[in-house]
Amino acid sequence: GDDHPATLDALGKLGHLLSRMDDVAGAQPLLEEAVAGLRLTLGDEAELTLAIMNQLATVHNRLKATAKARFLFEAVVMALRRTEPVGSRTFSAIGNLGGTTQNAGDNTAALALREEAAASALRELGPEHPCTQQLARLLAEMRQKTATIPSGTRAVATMVGLASKPELNGEEAGVVGFDAGKARYRVRHEGNARTGKPIGIKPANLIF
Repeated sequence: GDDHPATLDALGKLGHLLSRMDDVAGAQPLLEEAVAGLRLTLGDEAELTLAIMNQLATVHNRLKATAKARFLFEAVVMALRRTEPVGSRTFSAIGNLGGTTQNAGDNTAALALREEAAASALRELGPEHPCTQQLARLLAEMRQKTATIPSGTRAVATMVGLASKPELNGEEAGVVGFDAGKARYRVRHEGNARTGKPIGIKPANLIF
């Protein structure tokens, strides 16, 4: 039957497979159907429900639906903190939430989550565990990236299609505000982050 956990599990597996084949648009409805059914049949905190919720959140991330991804990752983390406070799944979920929080522009909260995940894995699983090593690597990457983002940055974007300053195309910029009168974002990039004033960039020339 459509609502049997085995059917829903198969839907989730198919969605996960499509996602790994880079068909995230095809994976999304299958994972959403599986999550909705499993919440009704097994409950919000069942191991299978949480596993497929995690996969759906990852797909939302890849589709740039950051708010949806963050909501699902938060739900997974809250459930795992109650049901499995010490374990690689919990620490990985906290790390995933940190990555999505960074995508949402909250670098301070993102770094705190990644630090929590890495420290918990090191303490509970030991330095040689694959989960510990992966979380340590992700934390180091986040620290390196956030260290280059100027204070006051509200989002990070890549500059593209600039005819007047083509040397800036492909460079990351920290968005610090929006000039409504000129309809341009005010951004700082590596060349003017410390001493220069923000420059105005049209929305069409930024990929967030």
